[in-house]
Amino acid sequence: MFLEPSYPVLIFFALRNGLYLAGLLPIALAKAIVCRSPARLWAIAALIVCLVSAVAYYVVPALGLYTAPIAVWASSVKTYGGGVMLPLFASLMMLACGTARGSRWPWLDYLHGAGFIVWLALWAWSTWS
Repeated sequence: MFLEPSYPVLIFFALRNGLYLAGLLPIALAKAIVCRSPARLWAIAALIVCLVSAVAYYVVPALGLYTAPIAVWASSVKTYGGGVMLPLFASLMMLACGTARGSRWPWLDYLHGAGFIVWLALWAWSTWS
């Protein structure tokens, strides 16, 4: 009973382990298609980070590559900064995309912003509770 984590901590662990970036991937793809430069460059950069995370979280384990050099790379990508740097980096690039000249479809920025605020709140809850 004393060692059971709370639900917000469990939700944060699930989001940290690839679900947040998997949800950010279609937003980054849509922004990369509709935005103009320089906002498109930020969206493409966020899309690349999301695709790298998809390979690290889903493709490498699905192929059973547990001892290959790519598995070592995937493990280091997933655990960099305690597992929060990749989602944080992608979200900061999406925030830059939303504020850059040439940005379109602001409702995607609001959707990302709401998800990012929830992710930050869960990160704070799991860190300081």
